[in-house]
Amino acid sequence: MDRRAVIKAVSVVRCAVATDYAFGAEDLELMDHVYACILNTSHYDESVIEVCWEWIDALERQPRLKDARVVSSSQLSIYYAYHMISRVQERMPRRANHSQLRADAWRRVKRSFDYLWSAAVQLWKPFELDRLDILCSWSYLALQFSDTVDDDTMELIETAKCQAAHVLATSIVVENTHQANQRIATVERNLKETKALAEKIGKKVSLFKFA
Repeated sequence: MDRRAVIKAVSVVRCAVATDYAFGAEDLELMDHVYACILNTSHYDESVIEVCWEWIDALERQPRLKDARVVSSSQLSIYYAYHMISRVQERMPRRANHSQLRADAWRRVKRSFDYLWSAAVQLWKPFELDRLDILCSWSYLALQFSDTVDDDTMELIETAKCQAAHVLATSIVVENTHQANQRIATVERNLKETKALAEKIGKKVSLFKFA
């Protein structure tokens, strides 16, 4: 998509976001494509962060459908946007407000994933892959924001991981057991690495109940 087409597509997306139309999975996929094109044409600086915030706001604007495809699709995009925000923040020259920007971003992560996790609990069983994918994304972001992550979120992720592991261990037949166990292992690894990084920078981790 050339720059002129990107600008036109962005205009269309912004007009759609300004309505009260509830986006379906196909709409979100088109939106993701547009914002991905914007990121590909942006400099690796604060402009990327601005695009990511706009992308997140567009995905999270009301009304939102608590549909399985919508939640599954949007969580991947929301994760990627936060991932990019974290990468750019960490690579840019440190300013006096760096810690505050990181804390503000993490608060937004929590708000986003509180919603996504609430939807996941309603839509899927503890061992289902779509639900575990959200847990994986959340744990990856906890790792990327280890300088500002909070104990409550770590404990929530740990509890959800243990619940899924228990169900898998006590069920006779569960579809996609191998993939589910892989995701649980990923979450566990991310939690341990988050704790290690937090301790390395001197963050208080006494409430983190992980080995």
